[in-house]
Amino acid sequence: EEVAAMMAVTRTSVKYTAICPGTREGWAVPDFLSRGERESSSADLVAVHVFVQVKEGCEEAFKKASIENASNSIKEPGVSRFDLLQEADDPTKFVLVEVYSSADA
Repeated sequence: EEVAAMMAVTRTSVKYTAICPGTREGWAVPDFLSRGERESSSADLVAVHVFVQVKEGCEEAFKKASIENASNSIKEPGVSRFDLLQEADDPTKFVLVEVYSSADA
């Protein structure tokens, strides 16, 4: 209720299916976070959410290409994380969550 009072617009929610990482281990919360601590350099992290809607029938090809892109991107300097989510109620909609070590990455 406290948070709701701060919102300028009523919140909405969308359920997504996790595509990448494809294992529970890939989504594991680092120990320092589960202890309520903060990573010293986390203040510099930049997260980008990219919302994509693909043409009907292109979902599997898009997932395959995005997983390959994520697998290569995560190896690049400055890329901390690259996740791919697919909307549960509309499989043509995806969110790419890209996390960088800094705004310059």
